[in-house]
Amino acid sequence: MKLDSKRIQLARQAEQTVHVRFRMYKAKKRWLIAGAALLFIPAFFQPGHEVKADTSSPQTQVTATSQAAEPATSQSAVTSDQATTSSNAVNATNSGEAVKASSAASAASSQTSSSSAAQTLTSQAAVPEQTTDASQVASRSGAAQSAAAADQAATQAATASETAASSAASSQASSAQQSASSQAQPVATAAAQPTVTANTTTTDATVDGLTYSFDETTKTATVTGHDSGATLTDINIGPTVSYNGQAYTVTAIQDVAFFNLSNLTSLHVASTVTTIGASAFAYSKFTGGITVDNAAVIDKEAFAGVNASAITLNGAGNIGESSFAYATITGAVSVAGPATIGQNAFYGLKAESLTLDDEVANIGEAAFAYETINDTINVAGSATIGKNAFYGTKATSLTLGGKATTLAETAFGYARITNVTVDAATISNQAFFHLFTDNLMFGPDVQTITGGAFQFIQNMKDLPNINGQDNPGNQIPTLTIPANISVIDGSAFYGSKLGTVAIADNSRLTTLGFQAFAFSSAMAINLPDSLEQIGDQAFYGGHLIQVAFGPNLQTIGDLAFTEFGPLQNVDFSRATALESIGDSAFAYNTINNAIVLPPNLKIIKNAAFVGNKIPALTLNDGLQTIGDSAFGYNKIQNGLAVPDSVTAIGKYAFVYNSISNLTLGTGLQTIGQRGV
Repeated sequence: MKLDSKRIQLARQAEQTVHVRFRMYKAKKRWLIAGAALLFIPAFFQPGHEVKADTSSPQTQVTATSQAAEPATSQSAVTSDQATTSSNAVNATNSGEAVKASSAASAASSQTSSSSAAQTLTSQAAVPEQTTDASQVASRSGAAQSAAAADQAATQAATASETAASSAASSQASSAQQSASSQAQPVATAAAQPTVTANTTTTDATVDGLTYSFDETTKTATVTGHDSGATLTDINIGPTVSYNGQAYTVTAIQDVAFFNLSNLTSLHVASTVTTIGASAFAYSKFTGGITVDNAAVIDKEAFAGVNASAITLNGAGNIGESSFAYATITGAVSVAGPATIGQNAFYGLKAESLTLDDEVANIGEAAFAYETINDTINVAGSATIGKNAFYGTKATSLTLGGKATTLAETAFGYARITNVTVDAATISNQAFFHLFTDNLMFGPDVQTITGGAFQFIQNMKDLPNINGQDNPGNQIPTLTIPANISVIDGSAFYGSKLGTVAIADNSRLTTLGFQAFAFSSAMAINLPDSLEQIGDQAFYGGHLIQVAFGPNLQTIGDLAFTEFGPLQNVDFSRATALESIGDSAFAYNTINNAIVLPPNLKIIKNAAFVGNKIPALTLNDGLQTIGDSAFGYNKIQNGLAVPDSVTAIGKYAFVYNSISNLTLGTGLQTIGQRGV
């Protein structure tokens, strides 16, 4: 019995050992799964994943929101950092797959051992504990040994499976990492390569007394100045310069390169030089001439205040603001080629002569303002001449050519030029406002004078007026209007100081427009036969003494010859086409000759001849209307016959005259208050 009892005790101990080892195995398996999870979960915390709480389970559900966990080999890495991130993602993914394999192997082994142990324990449970039969004890002992052996085998299998799975996972992760690294490496290498940028290399050096900046890339050179230790006299900037056996094209002169130098002889700038910098030669003094062959840009104040014997500028260029301002040139200044002359470019220039050839395209605002030219200004081309371009200029003569020349506002305003010849097709915009000249002439291309072009012009003497009266000493003795001018309009000679206006006998002049000679001092004018219209106030406030009208004149505008005194004689004898005389057209003058109206006149408007000294009047057949006060306040005497064609006589039409006998025509329909 003792032996049986001891065996039973051993069997129970064996059974307990099996249970303990089985529990240890399950615990070990749980730790293994937890460890694998720790390796697996971080992969889902890479960019592109999010963790969502699953309220239906106590566990955390990891959901991928992008394809970031796919092998990095399917993507193109942009930088080395991105390649590393992709590699980590691959490692995590493959580690997870390895853990899954390890878990599956462990689960299979566990299932086998658990099944054997369960079968043994079941058979044990079927035997009552109180059985003392030796065969039962032996059976239990064998079952215990079998369970122990199975447990040991299961443990060894699980360990082997774990080792194999870990090894496989490590191998796969390493392989994936190498693959990702191999793909990321070229990109990272490419990213690490420096960007190639074109780098211009310049070298500064002195050659023949001049300093240059040499551009090794373009093989060009910029003149930067001169050797301060050398004596500089003649400056010759050639098209090329040699340095270290290499020829460089000279293309520019730097700002202030030769600023305020003295004792220089001459300057020549080759045609390759396209830019002369700001103040490059400003205030320098040359005894000889300055020649610039073809500079595209002469910058601001490049030659300001310079002294020289001559300036010659050739080629297409932009002559910049104040580039030659206050220059003093003892000889000629010449600008050739399609140049653009900028604002104030030659402001205050002093020179012997100035020539702008026929290719000069544009002359900027105040470009030659207040210059002093001892001899001649010749503008040969069809340039656009800007506002105040020659304002206040002093010269002996001016020749302004070019049919298409455009003159801006006061282009020659207040200029003092002894002899002026203008040949632009249209002269307007007060272009010669208050010009002082002794002789004004027009070339064959002039067609229209308008827009106050010659307002207030006078001669060079500039004598003051006495008590508001015009002084004959400051008049231009004769203004000749050539045959080619067809229109004088828009206050063209308003307020001009003129003696006589001489219009060519073969003139094509058709229109004297609004205020054409208003307030002019001209005392005589011969109106050409070509003239068709005399506009409103054409000679208002003027000083004409007598006027005769030609055969093509059709209308005389309102206030056209209201001079308030000077006009004494009016001749209509040749005005066979005249049809209308405007309101106050000859009012308040001192007309004292007998008036014979032309045959085709139809309308005499209000106050047309009021306030004169007309002694006798002959009304023409065909006249239809006589306006209010038309001949009031005159000195008409003797008889007056109103033709049958007249249908209306306005009020006061003949008031304050001394008509001794009035005969009314048969066609008269209305007579105004005190009309006769």
